[in-house]
Amino acid sequence: MIRQTSIECYRNIQPTAQNQRMIILSLIRKFSDGLTRNDISELAGIRINAVAGRVKELLKTKSIYEDGKRIDKYSGKPNYILKANNVIEQDYAMIQRKPDMVEL
Repeated sequence: MIRQTSIECYRNIQPTAQNQRMIILSLIRKFSDGLTRNDISELAGIRINAVAGRVKELLKTKSIYEDGKRIDKYSGKPNYILKANNVIEQDYAMIQRKPDMVEL
């Protein structure tokens, strides 16, 4: 069972999450060679945990995809490279909606 405070928090962050998805998708589109989650965090000034959540949502809708790995310049470990799919209308519709939440 989800606590009421968790539900309220989820509803309160939706405008921020929507904005973050738009920023992340724009960045990925701008860098045709792709970006890692750490790259996105650094470039956008968004904490890595928020980037990971928004990337997961974008992957789920197939707005972006993982295309191999490269050594991350921050961690020195191999990280997935994220690239954008060319589905602009779908992207806009996805960004505007709230992602599915577990049952309330």
